[in-house]
Amino acid sequence: MRSQLAIEETDRMIVAGARVVILAECRTTKLRQRARLSVYWPGMDNDILNAAKTCQSCTEKLPSLPRELLIQHEAATRPFEQLHSDIATFNGCDFFIIADQYSGWPDVIPFPNKNTTARLIVNAIRDFSIRGPGAPVKFWSDNVPQFNAVEFKDFARDWGISIANSSPYYPQSNGLVEAAISSI
Repeated sequence: MRSQLAIEETDRMIVAGARVVILAECRTTKLRQRARLSVYWPGMDNDILNAAKTCQSCTEKLPSLPRELLIQHEAATRPFEQLHSDIATFNGCDFFIIADQYSGWPDVIPFPNKNTTARLIVNAIRDFSIRGPGAPVKFWSDNVPQFNAVEFKDFARDWGISIANSSPYYPQSNGLVEAAISSI
C-alpha cells in the first residue's frame, strides 16, 4: 500500500491511485470537501457523515474518549466579582496573570523565577485584593498544581472565595486570561 501513495499537486492531498486517503483526525471534513469538488446530490453532507459513522474501518481509528466538554462560566454582574488566572513563563520567569471577567482588565504579577509556589500565588492574590478591588467572589484557574494546593484552597475558604477550574484539556474555556496573556 505504501508504494501506491502519492501527493496530488493541485490540492496537496494524499492519494492511493485514484482514491483519496483520508486521515482519521480529519476524515469527514476532508471527505466532504473533496466530494463537493466532483459530485453533488441533495443531502450529500449528511450521507457522507452517516457513511463515515457506519464505516467499520473509519470508526476503529477514532479516539475512544469523547471530547472534553466546555464548562460554562456564569456572567459577572460587577467588576472584579470573578477573576480568571493563569501562570505564564517568559525568559525563565513566571508571571501570574489575573483578568477581570466583567471588564477584561488584566493584572500581571512577575515572579523572579519558575519556582512559583502556592504561597506566592496566595500572597499575590492577597496583595491584589488589598490594593484595590477587594476579594473576588469567584476565582477561575486552570488545573496547575499551585491552584490545587491545600494552602491555596484554605486561603480561598478563609477569604470566602469560590474556586472554579476551567475545563481540563480545553484551554479555550480559560480564554479570557489566555487572551490577556497573548496581548501582554
